[in-house]
Amino acid sequence: MSRVIEERRTWVSRAIFALDRHLRKQQGIYEYSTSPECIFRVQEARAEVDVNLCDGTRVLAGDRTLRLHLWNEHMPRVKTRAEAGIGWGRRASSAIDDSLRQLARCLHVREDWRDILAICADLRLSSAQESARLLRIVTHYGFETAAAPNARHANALQRIGAHLHAAMLVLATNPTTLSGAVFRRESMLIYMSRAALERRYGEDRRNRHA
Repeated sequence: MSRVIEERRTWVSRAIFALDRHLRKQQGIYEYSTSPECIFRVQEARAEVDVNLCDGTRVLAGDRTLRLHLWNEHMPRVKTRAEAGIGWGRRASSAIDDSLRQLARCLHVREDWRDILAICADLRLSSAQESARLLRIVTHYGFETAAAPNARHANALQRIGAHLHAAMLVLATNPTTLSGAVFRRESMLIYMSRAALERRYGEDRRNRHA
């Protein structure tokens, strides 16, 4: 019986990843690194509203940005809920640092990204308590918050589709962390300017530290 269940899980995971590949291709989401430690993919996007960042960077509506997406297959695995503690947090933190260093390196060498002024990501938050906790975490890595302009205006089907997609990827990669909260989440955009990324994660900083 266990073998049958495992085969079904494998088939379901393959179907989910196939759908994810199709959606990523449609939306232009792709890998910027081949490292197994990299947990982000990027999507070239346009800012939807003007954003003023703390270091003086001003991103205008229509400016090109890089939007980060989780590379779910590369996220540290959690076999049991008991494992989702300090050890997992350290692995995830190391992966975030490494992923942002690689992104800073790509921004430095890619000519077609010369006009990128900022990177951003869409946090999907389920509760006020979780929101405050996640915001403290992302601030540690150099991100700051901005309003998500379309969050209130996205139609119900779009929201449901996004939540289902997220839930399926969690089911295929870290099923023990799946909960009903994924269907109650709201959006919040976080930003980091290119200058801040280069200061914190660029080659010059590592050379100075060395």
